[in-house]
Amino acid sequence: MVSPLIALMIDQVAGLTARGIPAAALHSHQEDDERRDVIDRLLRGELAVMYISPERAVQDGFLRLIARARIALLAIDEAHCVA
Repeated sequence: MVSPLIALMIDQVAGLTARGIPAAALHSHQEDDERRDVIDRLLRGELAVMYISPERAVQDGFLRLIARARIALLAIDEAHCVA
């Protein structure tokens, strides 16, 4: 079963990449190699948009990851989900 948020992220990534915009998502339903690929693309500066859940956005591991990446803008939608 895929959550509505993950389904939305997958749909948004598909729509952006179909328009030639480099996009990806990090979510719990990915295999390790797919997750590593997204992280590598982020660190190489190849992504214009990356989707994550609000819960992941506040995790120490993710905060350490984005500290290593060049990010021009960070926007968190669904922020009401963060307790």
